[in-house]
Amino acid sequence: MKKLTILFLTALTGISLLVGCGKDPSGMDGNSNVSAAPNEVVNVDDIFGSPQTDTAITDEPTAPADELPAGYVRSTLTNEPVTEDVYLHRPVAIMIPMDKVAQPQYNISKAGVVYECLVEGSITRTMCIIEDWQGLDKIGNVRSARDYFIYWMFEWDAILLHDGGPFYINDLIAQSTTDNISGRGFRDSSRSAPHNEYYSAEIVNQYIESFNYTPWHRTEVWDENHFNFAPNGGQTDLTANYSNAVEVYTVDLSKCYPVTHSTFIYDPDKNLYYRYIYGEPHMDAATNEQLAFSNIILQNTYGESRDAKGYRIYQCHDTTRDGWFITNGHAIHVTWKKTTDYGATRYYDDNGNEIELSTGKTMICVLQDGGGASINAIFLDSQGNEFHPNS
Repeated sequence: MKKLTILFLTALTGISLLVGCGKDPSGMDGNSNVSAAPNEVVNVDDIFGSPQTDTAITDEPTAPADELPAGYVRSTLTNEPVTEDVYLHRPVAIMIPMDKVAQPQYNISKAGVVYECLVEGSITRTMCIIEDWQGLDKIGNVRSARDYFIYWMFEWDAILLHDGGPFYINDLIAQSTTDNISGRGFRDSSRSAPHNEYYSAEIVNQYIESFNYTPWHRTEVWDENHFNFAPNGGQTDLTANYSNAVEVYTVDLSKCYPVTHSTFIYDPDKNLYYRYIYGEPHMDAATNEQLAFSNIILQNTYGESRDAKGYRIYQCHDTTRDGWFITNGHAIHVTWKKTTDYGATRYYDDNGNEIELSTGKTMICVLQDGGGASINAIFLDSQGNEFHPNS
């Protein structure tokens, strides 16, 4: 699918996009959004396909067409079918606490991509990238952001939902291209602060309008091809292409994340890895679903404590680190590269080829490599035999 443009989006929706600087009418600071790229004239048929196409005569075999219902395209986050409206709208990236007293959260199972990483105190925080958020009346709870999560948020052209953060985030938040909503959620009196703040689609849309953020993807920063997915909504069989693929039924990160003890257990009947924290299923209170993923990426990243309070720093831009890719019961060793703020983190096999993800949700677990820390992930196969991927 070719890049979409602001000009095309305006024609598609029949509305004018809001581009410029905004302030919260209450007088509190808002963040500006400046779209500087010129409009590009795009043929609508080039984007969603023309109803009349010429068929070339060729002796070469062709792959079967990816047949989707009318008005649907494949999600950038999951490769699953979504409406064109959901595809064109920017996702939200919401900061979620993993403290035990903060459980459970609402509508986090709607996320197509979830990041987990250590913060101060050896606990983790997650960031949920949710694309189909318009109908949600309670998302969260929400807590403060960290600068390294913001760099990962940039990759999805998302709108950041959080409640403040340490001064280390200030420069990133102040950038004209950073769109965020901080501390504007509603409080649920049934829970105690600070774990009782939530966002809703109504609130998010209110501040998108107040701050003059564009609700549509910005073509100058959006990478539509962020992940390389299996074609036609398919699944990836690592054993078909990698003789050294390791069988993985359990991903035990309890030594990497010593407070939450994050763990994933594979269900071969559903081809999903189910997530556990604190030794219990990680549940969504809104849907009563356990979080589950088609893909898990372990991203070994240089990190260290940056001050006496234990705030951490991670090297999000790098071309020298490795990790593991896990899907459908097997894993392979990978390397990763990220070279620009808004550019995607890309993952490669040991032959230098970009990996092919299975259609479905992805969990990216950032594991600290360096700064006095060691990576101690443990894989278990279907028989319970251990494999230490970073030994």
